[in-house]
Amino acid sequence: MGGALFPEEYAHSSSSLPPLVRLEYDDEANIRPNVFKHRTPKQVMFLSIVGGRSHVKPLLEIGQILVDRVSPNANKIIAREHPKIELITIDPIWDETTTIAQNLFLDEYVNFRHWRALFRKTENHYPYAFPILLNATIERQADLLICEMEWMAEICADVAWVLGLPIVLEHYELGAAVNAPYKSDPLYTTNHISGCHVSLENLSFWDRFKCVAILHPLLKLVQYESMFYFNSHRSVHGIEWVWSPMERIKDSLYLANTFFGFEVPEKLSPLVQEIGPIYSEYYEPLTKELKEFLDSHPRTMYIAFGDRFWTTPKNYEKIMQTILEAMNTKLLDGVIWSTSVSYLEGMPGNFTLNDGTVIDTAQIVANKHPHILLQNWVPQFATLNHTNIKLFLTHGGFQSIQESLYHAIPMLVLPLYIDQRGNAERLMLQGCALAVSKLSLSVNDMLSKMRILMTDDQIKSNLLRMQTLARMNGNRKYRAADLIEYVMDHAKLGPNSGRIPTVQEWLTPDRRMGWIKGNNVDIFVVVILVILVDLFGSIWLARRITQFVLNYRIGKGKDVKKTNGNTK
Repeated sequence: MGGALFPEEYAHSSSSLPPLVRLEYDDEANIRPNVFKHRTPKQVMFLSIVGGRSHVKPLLEIGQILVDRVSPNANKIIAREHPKIELITIDPIWDETTTIAQNLFLDEYVNFRHWRALFRKTENHYPYAFPILLNATIERQADLLICEMEWMAEICADVAWVLGLPIVLEHYELGAAVNAPYKSDPLYTTNHISGCHVSLENLSFWDRFKCVAILHPLLKLVQYESMFYFNSHRSVHGIEWVWSPMERIKDSLYLANTFFGFEVPEKLSPLVQEIGPIYSEYYEPLTKELKEFLDSHPRTMYIAFGDRFWTTPKNYEKIMQTILEAMNTKLLDGVIWSTSVSYLEGMPGNFTLNDGTVIDTAQIVANKHPHILLQNWVPQFATLNHTNIKLFLTHGGFQSIQESLYHAIPMLVLPLYIDQRGNAERLMLQGCALAVSKLSLSVNDMLSKMRILMTDDQIKSNLLRMQTLARMNGNRKYRAADLIEYVMDHAKLGPNSGRIPTVQEWLTPDRRMGWIKGNNVDIFVVVILVILVDLFGSIWLARRITQFVLNYRIGKGKDVKKTNGNTK
Protein backbone atom coordinates (compact mmCIF):
# COMPACT_ATOMS: atom_id res chain seq x y z
CA MET A 1 0.00 0.00 0.00
CA GLY A 2 1.00 3.62 -0.41
CA GLY A 3 0.67 6.21 2.28
CA ALA A 4 4.29 7.27 2.63
CA LEU A 5 5.31 10.92 2.55
CA PHE A 6 6.83 12.35 -0.56
CA PRO A 7 10.65 12.21 -0.56
CA GLU A 8 12.30 15.05 1.33
CA GLU A 9 13.25 16.96 -1.79
CA TYR A 10 9.55 17.53 -2.45
CA ALA A 11 8.89 18.92 1.03
CA HIS A 12 8.46 22.66 1.58
CA SER A 13 11.97 23.58 2.70
CA SER A 14 11.49 27.35 2.76
CA SER A 15 8.14 27.35 4.49
CA SER A 16 6.63 26.32 7.76
CA LEU A 17 3.98 24.34 5.90
CA PRO A 18 3.96 20.57 6.54
CA PRO A 19 5.17 18.25 3.79
CA LEU A 20 2.73 16.96 1.20
CA VAL A 21 1.19 13.54 1.72
CA ARG A 22 0.63 11.05 -1.06
CA LEU A 23 -2.79 9.47 -1.42
CA GLU A 24 -3.15 5.75 -0.83
CA TYR A 25 -3.97 3.66 -3.89
CA ASP A 26 -4.98 0.11 -4.63
CA ASP A 27 -2.12 -2.24 -5.47
CA GLU A 28 -3.71 -3.59 -8.65
CA ALA A 29 -4.77 -0.37 -10.36
CA ASN A 30 -2.74 2.60 -9.20
CA ILE A 31 -5.58 4.99 -9.91
CA ARG A 32 -8.29 4.44 -7.29
CA PRO A 33 -8.05 5.52 -3.65
CA ASN A 34 -8.23 2.52 -1.36
CA VAL A 35 -11.18 3.58 0.78
CA PHE A 36 -11.97 0.04 1.93
CA LYS A 37 -8.63 -0.95 3.43
CA HIS A 38 -10.02 -3.34 6.00
CA ARG A 39 -12.09 -5.59 3.79
CA THR A 40 -13.33 -8.85 5.19
CA PRO A 41 -15.09 -11.52 3.14
CA LYS A 42 -18.83 -10.94 2.96
CA GLN A 43 -21.80 -12.64 1.39
CA VAL A 44 -23.99 -10.74 -1.05
CA MET A 45 -27.20 -12.18 -2.49
CA PHE A 46 -28.98 -10.70 -5.46
CA LEU A 47 -32.30 -11.57 -7.01
CA SER A 48 -33.70 -11.08 -10.49
CA ILE A 49 -37.24 -12.38 -10.78
CA VAL A 50 -37.58 -11.44 -14.45
CA GLY A 51 -34.27 -12.70 -15.84
CA GLY A 52 -32.92 -11.88 -19.26
CA ARG A 53 -29.50 -10.55 -20.17
CA SER A 54 -30.37 -6.87 -19.75
CA HIS A 55 -31.60 -7.58 -16.22
CA VAL A 56 -28.94 -9.97 -14.97
CA LYS A 57 -25.73 -8.92 -16.71
CA PRO A 58 -25.26 -5.57 -14.88
CA LEU A 59 -25.63 -7.30 -11.52
CA LEU A 60 -23.06 -9.91 -12.52
CA GLU A 61 -20.61 -7.21 -13.59
CA ILE A 62 -20.90 -5.40 -10.26
CA GLY A 63 -20.78 -8.70 -8.39
CA GLN A 64 -17.58 -9.67 -10.18
CA ILE A 65 -15.92 -6.44 -8.99
CA LEU A 66 -16.95 -7.14 -5.39
CA VAL A 67 -15.62 -10.71 -5.62
CA ASP A 68 -12.31 -9.54 -7.06
CA ARG A 69 -11.81 -7.04 -4.24
CA VAL A 70 -11.61 -9.78 -1.65
CA SER A 71 -9.92 -12.22 -4.07
CA PRO A 72 -7.25 -10.05 -5.70
CA ASN A 73 -5.38 -12.99 -7.24
CA ALA A 74 -8.43 -14.48 -8.94
CA ASN A 75 -8.49 -15.01 -12.67
CA LYS A 76 -9.65 -11.80 -14.37
CA ILE A 77 -10.52 -13.31 -17.74
CA ILE A 78 -14.29 -13.54 -17.96
CA ALA A 79 -15.77 -15.31 -20.97
CA ARG A 80 -19.51 -15.75 -21.31
CA GLU A 81 -20.16 -16.56 -17.64
CA HIS A 82 -19.01 -15.37 -14.21
CA PRO A 83 -17.59 -18.53 -12.62
CA LYS A 84 -16.83 -16.86 -9.28
CA ILE A 85 -20.50 -16.14 -8.64
CA GLU A 86 -22.71 -18.93 -7.33
CA LEU A 87 -25.98 -19.25 -9.22
CA ILE A 88 -29.17 -20.39 -7.51
CA THR A 89 -31.73 -21.04 -10.23
CA ILE A 90 -35.43 -20.38 -9.74
CA ASP A 91 -38.08 -20.32 -12.42
CA PRO A 92 -38.64 -16.82 -13.84
CA ILE A 93 -42.04 -15.22 -13.31
CA TRP A 94 -42.67 -14.80 -17.01
CA ASP A 95 -42.47 -17.29 -19.85
CA GLU A 96 -42.70 -15.59 -23.25
CA THR A 97 -43.74 -18.85 -24.94
CA THR A 98 -47.11 -19.11 -23.16
CA THR A 99 -50.34 -18.29 -24.96
CA ILE A 100 -51.00 -15.36 -22.59
CA ALA A 101 -47.61 -13.82 -23.29
CA GLN A 102 -47.92 -14.31 -27.04
CA ASN A 103 -51.32 -12.62 -27.08
CA LEU A 104 -49.91 -9.66 -25.16
CA PHE A 105 -47.07 -9.35 -27.65
CA LEU A 106 -49.60 -8.71 -30.41
CA ASP A 107 -50.90 -5.46 -28.88
CA GLU A 108 -49.26 -2.13 -29.68
CA TYR A 109 -49.30 -0.90 -26.08
CA VAL A 110 -48.87 -2.43 -22.65
CA ASN A 111 -52.47 -1.81 -21.59
CA PHE A 112 -54.03 -2.45 -18.21
CA ARG A 113 -54.90 -6.02 -19.20
CA HIS A 114 -51.15 -6.53 -19.57
CA TRP A 115 -50.36 -4.92 -16.24
CA ARG A 116 -52.88 -7.09 -14.44
CA ALA A 117 -51.50 -10.23 -16.08
CA LEU A 118 -47.92 -9.30 -15.21
CA PHE A 119 -48.79 -8.45 -11.61
CA ARG A 120 -50.78 -11.67 -11.18
CA LYS A 121 -47.76 -13.64 -12.43
CA THR A 122 -45.52 -11.88 -9.91
CA GLU A 123 -47.96 -12.36 -7.04
CA ASN A 124 -48.38 -16.07 -7.81
CA HIS A 125 -44.59 -16.39 -7.88
CA TYR A 126 -44.27 -15.16 -4.28
CA PRO A 127 -45.09 -18.42 -2.41
CA TYR A 128 -42.57 -20.28 -4.56
CA ALA A 129 -39.67 -17.81 -4.68
CA PHE A 130 -39.82 -16.28 -1.19
CA PRO A 131 -38.83 -19.39 0.81
CA ILE A 132 -36.07 -20.24 -1.67
CA LEU A 133 -34.46 -16.81 -1.35
CA LEU A 134 -35.04 -16.68 2.42
CA ASN A 135 -33.42 -20.09 3.05
CA ALA A 136 -30.52 -19.38 0.69
CA THR A 137 -29.88 -16.04 2.39
CA ILE A 138 -29.90 -17.63 5.85
CA GLU A 139 -27.70 -20.58 4.81
CA ARG A 140 -25.06 -18.28 3.31
CA GLN A 141 -25.31 -15.75 6.14
CA ALA A 142 -25.69 -12.93 3.66
CA ASP A 143 -24.66 -9.42 4.69
CA LEU A 144 -26.64 -7.60 2.00
CA LEU A 145 -29.29 -8.20 -0.65
CA ILE A 146 -29.26 -6.62 -4.10
CA CYS A 147 -32.79 -6.51 -5.48
CA GLU A 148 -33.59 -5.90 -9.10
CA MET A 149 -36.28 -3.24 -9.00
CA GLU A 150 -38.84 -5.03 -11.15
CA TRP A 151 -42.52 -5.20 -10.18
CA MET A 152 -41.77 -3.49 -6.85
CA ALA A 153 -39.12 -6.01 -5.69
CA GLU A 154 -41.58 -7.41 -3.15
CA ILE A 155 -39.92 -10.80 -2.59
CA CYS A 156 -36.42 -9.45 -2.10
CA ALA A 157 -37.54 -6.60 0.15
CA ASP A 158 -39.52 -8.96 2.38
CA VAL A 159 -36.52 -11.24 2.88
CA ALA A 160 -34.45 -8.21 3.89
CA TRP A 161 -37.26 -7.13 6.23
CA VAL A 162 -37.48 -10.52 7.94
CA LEU A 163 -33.70 -10.83 8.41
CA GLY A 164 -32.97 -7.17 9.13
CA LEU A 165 -30.52 -6.88 6.23
CA PRO A 166 -29.67 -3.79 4.21
CA ILE A 167 -30.70 -3.87 0.55
CA VAL A 168 -29.59 -2.13 -2.62
CA LEU A 169 -32.02 -1.75 -5.52
CA GLU A 170 -30.90 -1.89 -9.15
CA HIS A 171 -32.67 -1.26 -12.43
CA TYR A 172 -31.96 0.01 -15.92
CA GLU A 173 -34.09 3.16 -15.65
CA LEU A 174 -34.81 5.97 -13.22
CA GLY A 175 -38.58 5.81 -13.49
CA ALA A 176 -38.84 2.76 -11.22
CA ALA A 177 -37.67 4.88 -8.27
CA VAL A 178 -38.34 8.52 -9.10
CA ASN A 179 -40.21 10.42 -11.76
CA ALA A 180 -40.39 14.18 -12.31
CA PRO A 181 -43.89 15.57 -13.01
CA TYR A 182 -42.86 16.39 -16.58
CA LYS A 183 -41.82 12.78 -17.27
CA SER A 184 -43.82 9.65 -18.04
CA ASP A 185 -43.53 6.64 -20.33
CA PRO A 186 -45.53 5.38 -23.31
CA LEU A 187 -45.87 2.00 -21.61
CA TYR A 188 -48.61 3.63 -19.48
CA THR A 189 -50.59 4.30 -22.67
CA THR A 190 -53.47 1.95 -23.47
CA ASN A 191 -54.96 0.95 -26.79
CA HIS A 192 -57.88 3.29 -26.06
CA ILE A 193 -56.27 6.24 -24.23
CA SER A 194 -53.04 7.80 -25.50
CA GLY A 195 -51.05 10.69 -24.11
CA CYS A 196 -48.06 9.41 -22.16
CA HIS A 197 -44.52 9.92 -23.47
CA VAL A 198 -41.08 10.01 -21.87
CA SER A 199 -41.29 13.80 -21.79
CA LEU A 200 -44.50 15.84 -21.52
CA GLU A 201 -42.66 19.01 -22.49
CA ASN A 202 -44.13 19.55 -25.95
CA LEU A 203 -47.51 17.89 -25.51
CA SER A 204 -50.87 19.61 -25.57
CA PHE A 205 -52.81 20.26 -22.38
CA TRP A 206 -55.27 17.49 -23.28
CA ASP A 207 -52.52 14.88 -23.79
CA ARG A 208 -50.86 15.86 -20.53
CA PHE A 209 -54.22 15.74 -18.77
CA LYS A 210 -54.97 12.21 -20.05
CA CYS A 211 -51.57 10.96 -18.94
CA VAL A 212 -51.31 12.67 -15.54
CA ALA A 213 -54.96 12.72 -14.45
CA ILE A 214 -56.25 9.47 -15.98
CA LEU A 215 -53.55 6.95 -16.88
CA HIS A 216 -51.18 7.48 -13.95
CA PRO A 217 -53.95 7.11 -11.31
CA LEU A 218 -55.28 4.00 -13.06
CA LEU A 219 -51.84 2.39 -12.90
CA LYS A 220 -51.55 3.34 -9.23
CA LEU A 221 -54.84 1.55 -8.60
CA VAL A 222 -53.47 -1.60 -10.26
CA GLN A 223 -50.32 -1.36 -8.11
CA TYR A 224 -52.32 -0.96 -4.90
CA GLU A 225 -54.58 -3.84 -5.89
CA SER A 226 -51.45 -5.95 -6.36
CA MET A 227 -50.14 -4.83 -2.98
CA PHE A 228 -53.14 -6.44 -1.24
CA TYR A 229 -52.52 -9.71 -3.07
CA PHE A 230 -48.92 -9.63 -1.81
CA ASN A 231 -50.18 -8.87 1.69
CA SER A 232 -52.28 -12.05 1.62
CA HIS A 233 -49.10 -14.03 0.87
CA ARG A 234 -47.26 -12.17 3.62
CA SER A 235 -49.88 -13.26 6.13
CA VAL A 236 -49.16 -16.91 5.33
CA HIS A 237 -45.47 -16.39 6.18
CA GLY A 238 -46.15 -14.24 9.24
CA ILE A 239 -44.82 -11.03 7.68
CA GLU A 240 -46.30 -7.65 8.48
CA TRP A 241 -48.44 -6.00 5.80
CA VAL A 242 -47.41 -2.89 3.92
CA TRP A 243 -49.73 0.00 3.16
CA SER A 244 -47.78 1.41 0.23
CA PRO A 245 -45.96 -0.44 -2.60
CA MET A 246 -42.74 1.48 -1.85
CA GLU A 247 -43.01 1.37 1.95
CA ARG A 248 -40.09 -0.97 2.71
CA ILE A 249 -37.69 0.19 0.03
CA LYS A 250 -38.23 3.97 -0.04
CA ASP A 251 -35.07 4.66 2.01
CA SER A 252 -32.78 2.14 0.30
CA LEU A 253 -30.03 2.92 -2.19
CA TYR A 254 -31.22 2.72 -5.80
CA LEU A 255 -28.68 2.20 -8.60
CA ALA A 256 -29.92 3.11 -12.08
CA ASN A 257 -28.03 1.51 -14.96
CA THR A 258 -28.52 4.55 -17.18
CA PHE A 259 -27.18 8.06 -17.76
CA PHE A 260 -28.45 11.57 -18.37
CA GLY A 261 -28.32 12.26 -22.04
CA PHE A 262 -30.23 9.10 -22.75
CA GLU A 263 -32.57 9.74 -19.81
CA VAL A 264 -34.65 12.92 -19.66
CA PRO A 265 -32.91 15.00 -16.91
CA GLU A 266 -34.43 15.42 -13.46
CA LYS A 267 -33.38 16.11 -9.88
CA LEU A 268 -32.24 13.09 -7.87
CA SER A 269 -32.06 12.23 -4.20
CA PRO A 270 -28.67 11.08 -2.82
CA LEU A 271 -30.30 7.66 -2.50
CA VAL A 272 -30.72 7.49 -6.29
CA GLN A 273 -27.46 7.10 -8.20
CA GLU A 274 -27.05 6.78 -11.99
CA ILE A 275 -24.27 4.24 -12.50
CA GLY A 276 -24.71 3.26 -16.15
CA PRO A 277 -24.14 2.31 -18.78
CA ILE A 278 -22.53 -0.85 -17.42
CA TYR A 279 -20.23 -2.57 -19.91
CA SER A 280 -18.31 -5.81 -19.55
CA GLU A 281 -14.53 -5.91 -19.43
CA TYR A 282 -14.43 -8.71 -21.99
CA TYR A 283 -16.65 -9.69 -24.90
CA GLU A 284 -16.86 -12.70 -27.16
CA PRO A 285 -14.88 -12.11 -30.38
CA LEU A 286 -16.26 -12.53 -33.86
CA THR A 287 -16.39 -16.03 -35.22
CA LYS A 288 -14.38 -16.73 -38.36
CA GLU A 289 -17.58 -16.89 -40.42
CA LEU A 290 -18.83 -13.53 -39.13
CA LYS A 291 -15.50 -11.81 -39.60
CA GLU A 292 -15.15 -13.02 -43.18
CA PHE A 293 -18.70 -11.92 -43.95
CA LEU A 294 -18.23 -8.46 -42.43
CA ASP A 295 -14.85 -7.89 -44.05
CA SER A 296 -16.39 -8.53 -47.47
CA HIS A 297 -19.54 -6.39 -46.99
CA PRO A 298 -18.77 -2.68 -46.42
CA ARG A 299 -22.43 -1.65 -45.88
CA THR A 300 -23.91 -4.23 -43.51
CA MET A 301 -27.04 -4.00 -41.41
CA TYR A 302 -27.26 -6.02 -38.20
CA ILE A 303 -30.69 -7.27 -37.02
CA ALA A 304 -31.41 -8.60 -33.53
CA PHE A 305 -34.49 -8.61 -31.29
CA GLY A 306 -32.89 -10.01 -28.16
CA ASP A 307 -33.22 -13.52 -26.79
CA ARG A 308 -36.79 -13.16 -25.48
CA PHE A 309 -38.78 -11.15 -27.99
CA TRP A 310 -40.32 -11.84 -31.37
CA THR A 311 -42.85 -10.38 -33.76
CA THR A 312 -45.50 -11.74 -36.12
CA PRO A 313 -44.79 -13.87 -39.24
CA LYS A 314 -46.17 -11.02 -41.37
CA ASN A 315 -43.64 -8.62 -39.86
CA TYR A 316 -40.77 -11.04 -40.46
CA GLU A 317 -41.90 -11.22 -44.07
CA LYS A 318 -41.90 -7.41 -44.36
CA ILE A 319 -38.45 -7.18 -42.77
CA MET A 320 -37.10 -9.72 -45.25
CA GLN A 321 -38.70 -7.85 -48.17
CA THR A 322 -37.15 -4.62 -46.89
CA ILE A 323 -33.60 -5.94 -46.64
CA LEU A 324 -33.83 -7.56 -50.08
CA GLU A 325 -35.04 -4.24 -51.59
CA ALA A 326 -32.28 -2.37 -49.73
CA MET A 327 -29.59 -4.64 -51.17
CA ASN A 328 -31.15 -4.54 -54.63
CA THR A 329 -30.95 -0.71 -54.62
CA LYS A 330 -27.37 -0.78 -53.22
CA LEU A 331 -28.39 0.88 -49.95
CA LEU A 332 -26.95 -2.22 -48.25
CA ASP A 333 -24.68 -4.95 -49.49
CA GLY A 334 -25.01 -7.32 -46.53
CA VAL A 335 -27.26 -8.30 -43.61
CA ILE A 336 -26.48 -10.26 -40.44
CA TRP A 337 -29.64 -11.43 -38.72
CA SER A 338 -29.50 -12.98 -35.26
CA THR A 339 -32.67 -15.09 -35.18
CA SER A 340 -34.06 -18.58 -34.97
CA VAL A 341 -34.86 -20.06 -38.37
CA SER A 342 -38.20 -21.21 -36.92
CA TYR A 343 -39.37 -17.58 -36.92
CA LEU A 344 -38.92 -17.47 -40.71
CA GLU A 345 -40.85 -20.64 -41.53
CA GLY A 346 -44.08 -18.82 -42.40
CA MET A 347 -42.55 -16.80 -45.23
CA PRO A 348 -43.67 -17.16 -48.84
CA GLY A 349 -41.70 -19.42 -51.17
CA ASN A 350 -40.09 -16.46 -52.92
CA PHE A 351 -39.93 -12.67 -52.84
CA THR A 352 -40.59 -10.48 -55.87
CA LEU A 353 -38.76 -7.14 -55.73
CA ASN A 354 -39.88 -3.82 -57.20
CA ASP A 355 -37.80 -4.34 -60.35
CA GLY A 356 -39.23 -7.82 -60.93
CA THR A 357 -36.30 -9.77 -59.48
CA VAL A 358 -37.39 -13.02 -57.79
CA ILE A 359 -35.49 -14.30 -54.73
CA ASP A 360 -35.85 -17.90 -53.55
CA THR A 361 -36.69 -17.95 -49.81
CA ALA A 362 -35.31 -21.47 -49.36
CA GLN A 363 -31.85 -20.25 -50.32
CA ILE A 364 -32.01 -17.57 -47.60
CA VAL A 365 -33.27 -19.89 -44.85
CA ALA A 366 -30.59 -22.45 -45.77
CA ASN A 367 -27.95 -19.69 -45.41
CA LYS A 368 -26.97 -19.99 -49.07
CA HIS A 369 -27.69 -16.37 -49.97
CA PRO A 370 -24.29 -14.70 -50.50
CA HIS A 371 -25.26 -11.44 -48.77
CA ILE A 372 -27.55 -12.57 -45.92
CA LEU A 373 -26.14 -14.43 -42.93
CA LEU A 374 -28.60 -15.97 -40.44
CA GLN A 375 -27.21 -16.94 -37.03
CA ASN A 376 -28.86 -18.36 -33.91
CA TRP A 377 -26.41 -16.44 -31.75
CA VAL A 378 -24.18 -13.47 -32.59
CA PRO A 379 -21.47 -11.85 -30.39
CA GLN A 380 -23.27 -8.52 -30.54
CA PHE A 381 -20.68 -6.17 -29.06
CA ALA A 382 -17.96 -7.41 -31.39
CA THR A 383 -20.33 -7.28 -34.37
CA LEU A 384 -21.32 -3.67 -33.66
CA ASN A 385 -17.64 -2.86 -33.22
CA HIS A 386 -16.85 -3.80 -36.83
CA THR A 387 -16.36 -0.80 -39.08
CA ASN A 388 -18.64 -2.23 -41.79
CA ILE A 389 -21.77 -2.24 -39.60
CA LYS A 390 -23.71 0.83 -40.76
CA LEU A 391 -27.15 0.25 -39.24
CA PHE A 392 -28.79 -1.70 -36.41
CA LEU A 393 -32.41 -2.89 -36.60
CA THR A 394 -33.24 -3.53 -32.95
CA HIS A 395 -36.23 -4.06 -30.66
CA GLY A 396 -34.90 -1.34 -28.38
CA GLY A 397 -33.73 -3.47 -25.46
CA PHE A 398 -31.59 -1.51 -23.04
CA GLN A 399 -28.40 -3.53 -23.42
CA SER A 400 -28.64 -3.38 -27.20
CA ILE A 401 -29.04 0.40 -27.01
CA GLN A 402 -26.05 0.77 -24.70
CA GLU A 403 -23.81 -1.30 -26.96
CA SER A 404 -24.98 0.51 -30.10
CA LEU A 405 -24.34 3.93 -28.54
CA TYR A 406 -20.86 2.79 -27.48
CA HIS A 407 -20.05 2.26 -31.18
CA ALA A 408 -22.16 5.19 -32.49
CA ILE A 409 -24.30 2.93 -34.71
CA PRO A 410 -27.59 4.47 -35.91
CA MET A 411 -30.66 2.47 -34.85
CA LEU A 412 -33.95 1.69 -36.53
CA VAL A 413 -36.08 0.64 -33.56
CA LEU A 414 -38.99 -1.80 -33.79
CA PRO A 415 -40.39 -1.76 -30.22
CA LEU A 416 -41.96 -5.08 -29.29
CA TYR A 417 -42.89 -4.88 -25.61
CA ILE A 418 -42.71 -3.19 -22.17
CA ASP A 419 -40.04 -0.46 -21.98
CA GLN A 420 -38.97 -0.52 -25.62
CA ARG A 421 -41.32 2.21 -26.88
CA GLY A 422 -39.95 4.52 -24.20
CA ASN A 423 -36.38 3.63 -25.13
CA ALA A 424 -37.15 4.43 -28.77
CA GLU A 425 -38.58 7.81 -27.76
CA ARG A 426 -35.49 8.65 -25.69
CA LEU A 427 -33.24 7.86 -28.65
CA MET A 428 -35.38 9.91 -31.03
CA LEU A 429 -35.33 12.88 -28.65
CA GLN A 430 -31.53 12.78 -28.94
CA GLY A 431 -31.66 12.43 -32.73
CA CYS A 432 -29.93 9.02 -32.73
CA ALA A 433 -32.66 6.74 -34.05
CA LEU A 434 -35.96 6.40 -35.86
CA ALA A 435 -38.78 4.02 -34.98
CA VAL A 436 -41.37 1.90 -36.78
CA SER A 437 -44.57 0.32 -35.45
CA LYS A 438 -45.08 -3.43 -35.17
CA LEU A 439 -48.78 -3.02 -36.04
CA SER A 440 -48.27 -0.92 -39.16
CA LEU A 441 -44.89 -2.08 -40.46
CA SER A 442 -44.29 -0.85 -43.99
CA VAL A 443 -41.51 -1.78 -46.41
CA ASN A 444 -41.38 1.73 -47.93
CA ASP A 445 -41.38 3.38 -44.49
CA MET A 446 -38.52 1.18 -43.32
CA LEU A 447 -36.49 1.82 -46.48
CA SER A 448 -37.02 5.58 -46.19
CA LYS A 449 -35.94 5.66 -42.55
CA MET A 450 -32.95 3.40 -43.21
CA ARG A 451 -31.74 5.79 -45.88
CA ILE A 452 -32.08 8.78 -43.53
CA LEU A 453 -30.23 7.00 -40.73
CA MET A 454 -27.33 6.05 -43.01
CA THR A 455 -26.90 9.42 -44.74
CA ASP A 456 -28.00 12.21 -42.39
CA ASP A 457 -24.99 14.14 -41.08
CA GLN A 458 -26.89 15.50 -38.06
CA ILE A 459 -27.69 11.96 -36.92
CA LYS A 460 -24.01 11.07 -37.20
CA SER A 461 -23.11 14.12 -35.11
CA ASN A 462 -25.72 13.24 -32.49
CA LEU A 463 -24.42 9.68 -32.29
CA LEU A 464 -20.86 10.89 -31.68
CA ARG A 465 -22.15 13.09 -28.85
CA MET A 466 -24.03 10.19 -27.29
CA GLN A 467 -21.04 7.90 -27.81
CA THR A 468 -18.93 10.30 -25.76
CA LEU A 469 -21.47 10.28 -22.93
CA ALA A 470 -21.84 6.48 -23.01
CA ARG A 471 -18.09 5.88 -22.90
CA MET A 472 -17.46 8.63 -20.36
CA ASN A 473 -19.97 7.05 -17.98
CA GLY A 474 -19.02 3.49 -18.85
CA ASN A 475 -16.82 2.82 -15.82
CA ARG A 476 -19.27 3.78 -13.11
CA LYS A 477 -19.86 0.16 -12.18
CA TYR A 478 -16.83 0.62 -9.91
CA ARG A 479 -18.67 3.43 -8.15
CA ALA A 480 -21.66 1.12 -7.86
CA ALA A 481 -19.44 -1.45 -6.14
CA ASP A 482 -18.11 1.28 -3.81
CA LEU A 483 -21.64 2.32 -2.87
CA ILE A 484 -22.69 -1.26 -2.23
CA GLU A 485 -19.68 -1.83 0.01
CA TYR A 486 -20.45 1.32 1.95
CA VAL A 487 -24.06 0.26 2.52
CA MET A 488 -22.89 -3.21 3.55
CA ASP A 489 -20.38 -1.83 6.06
CA HIS A 490 -22.22 1.18 7.46
CA ALA A 491 -26.00 0.80 7.10
CA LYS A 492 -26.24 -1.05 10.42
CA LEU A 493 -24.08 1.46 12.29
CA GLY A 494 -26.46 4.43 12.32
CA PRO A 495 -29.85 4.79 14.01
CA ASN A 496 -32.58 2.95 12.13
CA SER A 497 -36.27 3.15 12.76
CA GLY A 498 -37.24 0.33 10.37
CA ARG A 499 -36.37 -3.31 10.00
CA ILE A 500 -34.24 -2.69 6.87
CA PRO A 501 -31.05 -0.79 7.83
CA THR A 502 -30.44 2.38 5.85
CA VAL A 503 -27.57 4.81 5.41
CA GLN A 504 -28.80 7.78 7.41
CA GLU A 505 -26.42 10.34 5.92
CA TRP A 506 -28.01 9.90 2.48
CA LEU A 507 -31.55 10.49 3.73
CA THR A 508 -32.80 13.96 2.92
CA PRO A 509 -34.14 15.76 6.02
CA ASP A 510 -37.73 15.63 4.77
CA ARG A 511 -37.70 11.85 5.40
CA ARG A 512 -37.34 12.58 9.11
CA MET A 513 -39.36 15.78 9.20
CA GLY A 514 -42.45 14.28 7.64
CA TRP A 515 -44.31 15.44 4.56
CA ILE A 516 -45.82 18.57 6.15
CA LYS A 517 -42.63 20.00 7.66
CA GLY A 518 -40.37 18.61 4.94
CA ASN A 519 -42.29 20.52 2.27
CA ASN A 520 -42.90 23.60 4.48
CA VAL A 521 -46.62 23.01 4.15
CA ASP A 522 -47.23 24.39 7.66
CA ILE A 523 -45.42 27.61 6.77
CA PHE A 524 -47.29 27.99 3.50
CA VAL A 525 -50.59 27.37 5.33
CA VAL A 526 -49.77 30.11 7.85
CA VAL A 527 -48.68 32.46 5.07
CA ILE A 528 -51.91 31.79 3.19
CA LEU A 529 -53.93 32.33 6.37
CA VAL A 530 -52.10 35.61 7.03
CA ILE A 531 -52.75 36.72 3.46
CA LEU A 532 -56.42 35.71 3.74
CA VAL A 533 -56.79 37.45 7.11
CA ASP A 534 -55.06 40.50 5.70
CA LEU A 535 -57.21 40.37 2.57
CA PHE A 536 -60.49 39.92 4.40
CA GLY A 537 -59.40 42.47 7.02
CA SER A 538 -58.63 44.95 4.28
CA ILE A 539 -61.97 44.24 2.61
CA TRP A 540 -63.77 44.65 5.93
CA LEU A 541 -61.90 47.86 6.69
CA ALA A 542 -62.54 49.19 3.20
CA ARG A 543 -66.23 48.44 3.55
CA ARG A 544 -66.35 50.15 6.93
CA ILE A 545 -64.59 53.21 5.57
CA THR A 546 -66.82 53.23 2.52
CA GLN A 547 -69.91 52.90 4.72
CA PHE A 548 -68.66 55.66 6.99
CA VAL A 549 -68.00 57.99 4.07
CA LEU A 550 -71.38 57.20 2.55
CA ASN A 551 -73.13 57.75 5.88
CA TYR A 552 -71.19 60.96 6.38
CA ARG A 553 -72.15 62.23 2.94
CA ILE A 554 -75.77 61.23 3.41
CA GLY A 555 -75.81 62.90 6.83
CA LYS A 556 -74.16 66.01 5.47
CA GLY A 557 -76.67 66.08 2.62
CA LYS A 558 -79.53 65.96 5.08
CA ASP A 559 -78.01 68.82 7.07
CA VAL A 560 -77.69 70.90 3.91
CA LYS A 561 -81.31 70.24 2.97
CA LYS A 562 -82.42 71.09 6.48
CA THR A 563 -80.42 74.32 6.46
CA ASN A 564 -81.83 75.28 3.09
CA GLY A 565 -85.34 74.55 4.35
CA ASN A 566 -84.88 76.72 7.39
CA THR A 567 -83.55 79.55 5.25
CA LYS A 568 -86.64 79.49 3.15
